[in-house]
Amino acid sequence: MKDILKLFVVVNLLHSCAKNEQSIFSKFKDDFYSAAKNTGAEKFEYQFDGLMPQTSFFVGCQLKFLSIKSHGELTSTESLIYFEDDSISEIIEHIEIFEGNDGGETAGRSGKLESDSVIINDFQSRTKKSFLNSKLVTSGKLKKKAFTEYIYTVKKCTEKQFKCVP
Repeated sequence: MKDILKLFVVVNLLHSCAKNEQSIFSKFKDDFYSAAKNTGAEKFEYQFDGLMPQTSFFVGCQLKFLSIKSHGELTSTESLIYFEDDSISEIIEHIEIFEGNDGGETAGRSGKLESDSVIINDFQSRTKKSFLNSKLVTSGKLKKKAFTEYIYTVKKCTEKQFKCVP
């Protein structure tokens, strides 16, 4: 009976950790879509890469808000990207890593969440903050990331497809 109780407590603890991380990201996500709405941004349907679905919002002729999702065999990532003029001002990333089937012995996800984090890259203050279970675990200087080159490529192609008429 004690073993069952211990197992129940551990499962609930792990489940609540995942909920906490989801709730902190949900706040950032709500803020992102509220900012797009409050600036009168126009939603634009375009997919630069069908394997990485995007949601784009334009103010005037410039892309101001971009959401990119990607899903790998064992990972899911959602990036919320803010632009100021033509530069990235902030990227908020939600990264989930799942356990593989049979403890990683066979392909595919088991559905069990192994790691869940939120990373805030602030390009204006050049800082990076990482959260795990809604708690700040690291903070420091931002280093250039290869992913920013991909974001700028997506931005350029999306703006070209938008065909803005001022």
